[in-house]
Amino acid sequence: MSQVLDVLTDAVRRTTGLPNAVARPGQVTFTQDTWGAMSGSGHVAASAPVGLGKSFATAVPAMLRAAQHGERTLMSTESISLQTQLIEKDLPVVADAVEAATGVRPRFAVYKGWSNTACFQAVAAHALTLLDDAGVAVPVAARQPTPQALDVLARLLAKVPTAGTSREPKTFDLGQGPVPGADMVALLAWAARAATKTDPSDADRGRYPGNLPDGAWASVSVSTAECIGVSQCPFADMCAPARARTRAAEADVVVTNHHMLAVQATTSAPVVIGNKTLGTFEHVVVDEAHTLPGIVRSAGACEISARRIGSLVAGLRSLMDDGDGAVTRALDDGAVLAEQVSEVLGRALRAAAGPGGVVRLGEEDDPLGGLGQAISGWAAQVGALVTPLTEDPHVPSAIKARRMVARAESLSADVRTVTTHAWGVARWAQPDERDANLPVAKASPVDVASALYNTLWTAPVPFDEDGAALVDERRWVGPRMGGDDPDEELDDGESEQRYALSVTACSGTMPAGYGAQAGLRATVKDYPSPFAEAYSQCLLYVPRAADDQDISALCPSTFGRRPRLETGAHTAWAAAKIEALVDASGGSALILAATAKAGREYARRLRETFAGRFNVLSQWDGRTAGALVAQWRADTTSVLVGTRSLMTGTDAPGDTCQLVVLDRIPRAASNPVDDARVESAMTRAEVDRWAADRWVYVTDASLLLEQAAGRLVRSAADRGVVAVLDPRLLKVGPLSYPEPTRKVYLGALAAFTTRTSELVAATDHLATLDQARRAAAPARAA
Repeated sequence: MSQVLDVLTDAVRRTTGLPNAVARPGQVTFTQDTWGAMSGSGHVAASAPVGLGKSFATAVPAMLRAAQHGERTLMSTESISLQTQLIEKDLPVVADAVEAATGVRPRFAVYKGWSNTACFQAVAAHALTLLDDAGVAVPVAARQPTPQALDVLARLLAKVPTAGTSREPKTFDLGQGPVPGADMVALLAWAARAATKTDPSDADRGRYPGNLPDGAWASVSVSTAECIGVSQCPFADMCAPARARTRAAEADVVVTNHHMLAVQATTSAPVVIGNKTLGTFEHVVVDEAHTLPGIVRSAGACEISARRIGSLVAGLRSLMDDGDGAVTRALDDGAVLAEQVSEVLGRALRAAAGPGGVVRLGEEDDPLGGLGQAISGWAAQVGALVTPLTEDPHVPSAIKARRMVARAESLSADVRTVTTHAWGVARWAQPDERDANLPVAKASPVDVASALYNTLWTAPVPFDEDGAALVDERRWVGPRMGGDDPDEELDDGESEQRYALSVTACSGTMPAGYGAQAGLRATVKDYPSPFAEAYSQCLLYVPRAADDQDISALCPSTFGRRPRLETGAHTAWAAAKIEALVDASGGSALILAATAKAGREYARRLRETFAGRFNVLSQWDGRTAGALVAQWRADTTSVLVGTRSLMTGTDAPGDTCQLVVLDRIPRAASNPVDDARVESAMTRAEVDRWAADRWVYVTDASLLLEQAAGRLVRSAADRGVVAVLDPRLLKVGPLSYPEPTRKVYLGALAAFTTRTSELVAATDHLATLDQARRAAAPARAA
């Protein structure tokens, strides 16, 4: 244990440049706990606040286990920015420290999946198609599968007429939907130039600096199912996805993302854990772990609709000659099935739709009215027709055909899911979110604990060619488990021997019941925040709504009944307070709305009120989130307005963000998946609906509330105000949440110990900070 702490101290000193620096107390404890879990096959669920140093606390034990015992670790993050920070900043420092202590330098690599890296075969084929269609002459040498040829193609793409030229702008469709010409040309040119680089990450989607409209990236990449294979591909020797996978297979620490884990959890395919090419892992580290169960549920969701069948019909027509009798019959059959699906689902919705037009499906309900077998048979027919084209020497056609086959297979699988009752899966029908006149049948996993345990936290024991196990027998745990209890064995005939990986799950916000949600044998442990002093110097403002004027503004339809806050009226009430707070702060604010409609209104009013004084940015300005946040950080008096997507991951320590406003508690609207989670909680915990509702809806909202409020304090020097403009958080007054719910929400704000319900106290606090910032500005500039 002493060596792991020595390496941690060395890593801290290397990154700070201070020879006497020491690790923070919470960081030390978390490192010890991670080391303990990795020394066996234990589980850790850590509520580790911002600034604790989670990356070092997990990477130091992982790399030291690699150096001392040859053990490998899979680290998963939620976002590309966190992956980049690990690969480019944190892991190199830890590797230096471990090498200094042991003489062994651990290797690390990122693995994002096959389709996240450009396929040079697809790039070359589509670039040639685009250039030929545009009438640009291409030398014979540039049609050869070489890096030099791709470099020539990149230069030739500059000659293609696109928007902004004297000729008509052109929109290109390379099989994944229309893409503006300028965007397609820029992407193909970038991907072609990446072929000349030695690092496969240069062809990574996350490295692309330009705009990526829908369908664009799919034109320069392929999935493993769509890949024509190393034996056929003329670019095999320079294949960026293959090189990225090889590098990951050779690494001691592999950094991936939650979406990769989610695909494995929902399909049971060995995407990472148990993947023979990537090799054996002994440990898993999950950062931002509170988001993983939700990502797994989203990855496992599916739907059946007339639109989906019609899309497959259109794809078949674009690939094959409709003069062929078999093709014509398939096209006709698909059109009929689409109409029948729309009619059957529409009839079900009209007969039994509940709030929001949703029909919850029971164990015996078939939303497709017996059409499932016909749809699956038709999908198999489409797959059989298209399969011969997967060997087409014209690469774009072969890739498109492979995608069609995969879509047909996916349709069959999803038909079974939406028509068949299964434990832990919610099924329902509702109007399409894009077209209220189009009904859809949907399904989504609800309880994902057993899926995570069976596919990620345990894996089949690997054996070498001589039959020797490649993992220590002390890690063996027996066959898979089932239900929502990892201690319940599955009786499905599966008898493979499995082994347990150590799991360290950490996040700045973790629900108390996270272990049960994620299939971990661990209770959540809280680690102390290193920014306690900063939080104590900040102010939490929650306005009171006690007088008749406020009640009338917030509850215009009360008419003698108990006052009930109306969200539409709340927007106007909150907007006035937001303007006063932003005025006092001199900008430097992040405004977070519970709904997009409210957020747009706040942005509109702020722009009108403060025109010419400071810049108001919003997530509806048509720019990428990264570019928007970068501009907000750079302009320290600007205001950024957004909704849920900005409540997590938005980071701007210092003067840029001295005011964070949440208009109201970001509780999700009632929906079939979370309603099913409520019912599951009622059954498993034997509680009433109100308690189960708090466990699901209220807990989820409190986690998002804590994340959003945490945008204010990102360093020890940060000061400011968090304003939650929801008077129901206060116990006094006619508007208040039920006491158990109110306590959960206030618990998410517990770090802010100095509080007020008076607007003038909040504006005075902001004005003082603004004055101090202005006074310090000349000194910083000098």
